[in-house]
Amino acid sequence: MFRDKIILVMAFFSFLSLSNTLLWSQRPKIAYINSEKIKAEYREAQDADKKLQDYNAQWEKEAIEKQKEIENLQKQLDSQSLLLSEEKKREKYDELEKLTQDFERFKEQKWGQQGEIFRRQEEIWKPIYDKIFAAINKIAEDDDYDMIFDSAMNVFLYIDTKRPDLTDQIVELLNKGLLTTK
Repeated sequence: MFRDKIILVMAFFSFLSLSNTLLWSQRPKIAYINSEKIKAEYREAQDADKKLQDYNAQWEKEAIEKQKEIENLQKQLDSQSLLLSEEKKREKYDELEKLTQDFERFKEQKWGQQGEIFRRQEEIWKPIYDKIFAAINKIAEDDDYDMIFDSAMNVFLYIDTKRPDLTDQIVELLNKGLLTTK
């Protein structure tokens, strides 16, 4: 009888140990990276930043030249306005208007929402981002991580797609209207 109790206690602890091991093995393996640090320390990223800065510096130089041309014409108009005929004044004002419009168009082409700086940035950075994501995926798969997130941007960069995806269940539950907010 005493022996049966010992066997029962040992079986109970063995069960707990096994279930604890199984429980811990089900925990997701999570890691993080800091994309800002990667971009700051990765040589190709540094080269990309330098290239973009060079483009930007060149365009800023052009913009300053255009702005000086506008300012010079404006000063010329201000100083000579009393001496010029109405026709000549109109020509100068039209020229000033054209230069101003060209300058605004130049700024929009270079730095606007669809500007060249954004196209160049995408063109230069895409291969670098591809390499960074390839490295993240390789490490994640080699070291069996379930998730890797970016602490600089607070986003997940890698999620093991072999794990259960609850998206459809969540959408179904939400569409049923079973949940209420308190």
